[in-house]
Amino acid sequence: MSSHWVSRMEERVGTSLAPSFTVPYLSGILLAGAVISQEKETQVHQFFKPRNIELGRRRITFFRSGKPAYKVVVADSASQTIYEAAKIVCQAINHPEERIMDESRGDDRFHGIYLCTPDGPSAFAKMVGAGKLPGTPVNRDQAFEIVVTGHDVVIMGYTPQALMYGARAFADLVQVEGNAVWIPEVKVYDHPDMTYRGIYVECRWGPDSMTLDQLKDAIDELSAMRMNIMSIGLYNNWPIQYDGIVSEWMMVPIKTHPELKTTKLVNYYSPSQKKDIRLEYVPRIYEEDLFGKIIQYAKSKGIIVRPHFNTPGHNTLIPRQYPETSAKFPDGRPKNYGFCMSNPATFRVMFDILDEICDRYLLPNQIDWFHIGMDEVYPLVGMNPETPLLRIDPWCECPECSKTSPEDRFVNYAVCLAKHLRDKGINNIGMWHDHFARGGKMNEELTRRFEQEGLRDSVILHWWCYSDFFDTTKPEMGLRRWVVPMTGYFYWINYTDHSHNIFWAIDKGVEESAEGVESYGVWHPSFHQHYIMLAAKSWNSDRWQSPAQLREMYARALFDCRWKQGLRGLGYFDNVTGGGGMINYLSRLFAYPYLYANSKEDAYIRENYPQAILEQLVQNPMNVLGFLGQTLRETQKAISIFESMTDCLTTEQERIIRLYLVECQRIASVLDLFLKMANAVKHVRAGADSGKVQEVADEVEHATERLESAMLAIEQTWDSPFVPQALRELTLMRRFAVELGKELRTNPCSDLRVMQCKEIQWMND
Repeated sequence: MSSHWVSRMEERVGTSLAPSFTVPYLSGILLAGAVISQEKETQVHQFFKPRNIELGRRRITFFRSGKPAYKVVVADSASQTIYEAAKIVCQAINHPEERIMDESRGDDRFHGIYLCTPDGPSAFAKMVGAGKLPGTPVNRDQAFEIVVTGHDVVIMGYTPQALMYGARAFADLVQVEGNAVWIPEVKVYDHPDMTYRGIYVECRWGPDSMTLDQLKDAIDELSAMRMNIMSIGLYNNWPIQYDGIVSEWMMVPIKTHPELKTTKLVNYYSPSQKKDIRLEYVPRIYEEDLFGKIIQYAKSKGIIVRPHFNTPGHNTLIPRQYPETSAKFPDGRPKNYGFCMSNPATFRVMFDILDEICDRYLLPNQIDWFHIGMDEVYPLVGMNPETPLLRIDPWCECPECSKTSPEDRFVNYAVCLAKHLRDKGINNIGMWHDHFARGGKMNEELTRRFEQEGLRDSVILHWWCYSDFFDTTKPEMGLRRWVVPMTGYFYWINYTDHSHNIFWAIDKGVEESAEGVESYGVWHPSFHQHYIMLAAKSWNSDRWQSPAQLREMYARALFDCRWKQGLRGLGYFDNVTGGGGMINYLSRLFAYPYLYANSKEDAYIRENYPQAILEQLVQNPMNVLGFLGQTLRETQKAISIFESMTDCLTTEQERIIRLYLVECQRIASVLDLFLKMANAVKHVRAGADSGKVQEVADEVEHATERLESAMLAIEQTWDSPFVPQALRELTLMRRFAVELGKELRTNPCSDLRVMQCKEIQWMND
């Protein structure tokens, strides 16, 4: 950069540029990791509108005589993240990446876009003193400033991550009109409210089968939304849920313990192949050992990937493989659920695992983050396939463990793992908050214990709630805290709206100065709106006062000039998908909510699905059938609008709208099927004549065909890793509906065989 240019910039950097730029122009809208050009009037319609933006009167064009006229300059020692930021700039102004230059080989024949940190180029040192960065009140390391005057551009921040955000803000400001690519004379300053913003990707069906390229696409999308955290579940276990198998995941190969390997089984019907499929697989991330590659790629995009390894609850695989580590019954038998925390073997195995994850994946990539789980350590049904209906307590009852209360054992275990990780060089150690609170340990005594062990500055408590949110996250304890809402989890059953949960959690986090927000769930493209909400609200909480306000902006971005009609469609969609927690009322038509079997009623339905649900619907308590019929009509209104919107838009917009359309088709087909099946059973039991029975049989068969059409739409629209598990749930409904249809045709007696339920042997009080 020439000294002449620096002097010109220094003259203008402190002046107030007249905000008089009012001609129609294009604004970049972040959609699924892409910058989509949208025609707007007089104001910047974007999810990350800067806190301070001053527009001048002039334009700066990036082409001369139809040729690229700018260089993009970075420091000689620029990191990979800065180079990625420079690529974003090049893409925005339609310049080849060959225009990215190190400062030492800059070319004065071209004007420059300078990406500056304290490490260079030299423009930073001369410019930052006159700008807003030194006075940044919060999150200084992520604050950025853009100054566009004369013919040159400076994007500056204290860290590579800040330059990544500055590059994205720059891209939002770039305008395209025909062959002209330009930016207004402008000064921009911005920073996030919350230091850490991201999502947790649980180890479940779907994410466990994503390819490296698909995972990279997800990381790109999060980076485009200015998120900087992505936690990935490496080990977690749940009860028996399908096929009599305990649900267990190990997502990385542990060379010191190769027995810790999980083979998955998914049985489902494929409409495209017109046959039942038995899918057996080992999680791809395990089989191809992808975790290190994920960390490296995410780091280049300004995102920290943090492993999540959950014990002592959610823990059956390790204690079953190594019975000496298992919690014991009073007679010494292993429970195969939970740990014996008085047995040194437990810590030997856990330290082996933690060390290998640190040594192979984290420390070589300069990652000092780890989440050790610690949630939901309580009795559950279905943790042992030998006694699937027995509720088992994960706390060890051996003589040595019994000398200490479970609550004290829990704290000691957490401290032991955290100290081991800290000694390995892990300085950010996450733990779920709930069992500390459940055990009466969320108090000053816990703070003192962490302080005595040298862990107070390392431990992060993650306060999770998926319905409303907490009145407080107890900032007076002086511990690091994150808030955890939900952006979407059970993609294999109906979509549930979590927008209010997201807003309430972030509002509480900002109010109590929590350092981060990380949503719980799995990755799925259908949760796109929730990801946008989480990202935009956590970046600038004051700007977004309600989900409705942000949803309108989302509709403007997604549906262009037909945004009002699209917003109505989203309104119908919200009416159907609204709920007060992890699932909503429609979820009760699916099998999954009953598979945990933690009550006798749920266990009974699990063994008799779906006829036990259908039996309740036939009784029609509180006119539930009328309510479901109204819900079906609302869903059909949304379908009608979304179907009219899937043309004349960009490919990316159409892709997202089709995800909403397919979700509505799934919901509508499930509602229609249950309504038709309930109607058929009622008529047969009422002694309907043969003509009426054949009529309701036709209705059931048509509803079954509609369900198969929805299943086919999922196969054709969704990314392939997510298809089998979604079809598994719908297959359970289809299988029953086919049998019901056959019986209505051949033997329609009042005592329908398919409606018969068997009793269960409940083994708990």
